Amino acid sequence: MTGVKWRKRQYGMVAYWLPTPVKRRQGYRPKSVLLYSGPDPDDAVIADCRKKAEALTMTMRAWRPEGPVRPTQGVIYFMRLGDHIKIGFTLDLEKRIFSLKTGSPVLGQLVGILKGTREIDRFVRWLFRASHFRGDWFHPTPELLAFIEAHATLPPRAKHKRAERKPTW
Repeated sequence: MTGVKWRKRQYGMVAYWLPTPVKRRQGYRPKSVLLYSGPDPDDAVIADCRKKAEALTMTMRAWRPEGPVRPTQGVIYFMRLGDHIKIGFTLDLEKRIFSLKTGSPVLGQLVGILKGTREIDRFVRWLFRASHFRGDWFHPTPELLAFIEAHATLPPRAKHKRAERKPTW
């Protein structure tokens, strides 16, 4: 993915170095670096561009995003809405369920949760790719329902925060 990208221009050649798409999404700057611009390059110029690109690639690989590291341990949830099951990952299950119920005209039912990471979530989605409907939604096939029954648990029912409030009058 990274390396020197040569482009033919009207006046000669241009060489760019581009970081990988993953690093760009993480916030790595610069987006691209101009290595050469001029007439058709000779072997020495090409070798120099490769050296610069290699140095930039090593810098990019050593780079880490600033700020707090995103927590990876969360919850994989299985929620049934209508005729489909949503498989998703969240760090805050109550908040996510509330937002799903708010944005959906159909009442949903949480059918199971599984502690895990984003990678496990992707693996579960890959396992049931044959029953994939669209986005995070899957058809409730017997295999998917058996997996949920065997591996997922139901969370303890949380009390609603409004029910705990006492009247102010």
